Amino acid sequence: MAKSPVRAAGVPHPYWPRDLSIPGYVANDRSMHEILSFLFSVSGLFLLSTWVLTGRKWARDGRGQEFGVGRRLAICWFAVCAFIHGVIEGWFSLYYDVIPSDQSFLSQLWKEYSKGDSRYVIADNFTVCMETVTAWFWGPLSLWTLFAFLANKPCRFVLQLIVSLGQLYGAVLYFLTPVLCLQVSCMGRCCIS
Repeated sequence: MAKSPVRAAGVPHPYWPRDLSIPGYVANDRSMHEILSFLFSVSGLFLLSTWVLTGRKWARDGRGQEFGVGRRLAICWFAVCAFIHGVIEGWFSLYYDVIPSDQSFLSQLWKEYSKGDSRYVIADNFTVCMETVTAWFWGPLSLWTLFAFLANKPCRFVLQLIVSLGQLYGAVLYFLTPVLCLQVSCMGRCCIS
């Protein structure tokens, strides 16, 4: 019986399919709890800071009124989108090829995420392209939308529509690709676990 590529290379990993070849893979030295705790702490502080800053007396809309709850929630949403797209997904788009062997925090975050979707740890072409578009277009556009909301610019609605439709389009492609892969060509070789 032939050995699987993973065992033959002596590199066991937690990804699906089990015989997936991941050259240079190094297991995380941080636990999932550590990674998620840090990520959610930073994201929570970012969200809370945005919420507090938009509630200050000097934070006003174009008519001189304080921001309402709906406006503050929209501003918080686009602030978090800019952070996630620009920093986390930006990291993936720049370092996708070294993530399996890298031990930096964001690489370990992506290796942990890959336990649910192995396309990330093998640098699947679709995933790299989608994350690159997300990081370099939706990240900056989310930041622009955030500032447009803060300055009460009329373009905020068009920007909001563009970013939201772009995110929806990306989500549809992200979830539809493995479904079609299983039905059409891969027959069990897709990397979604």
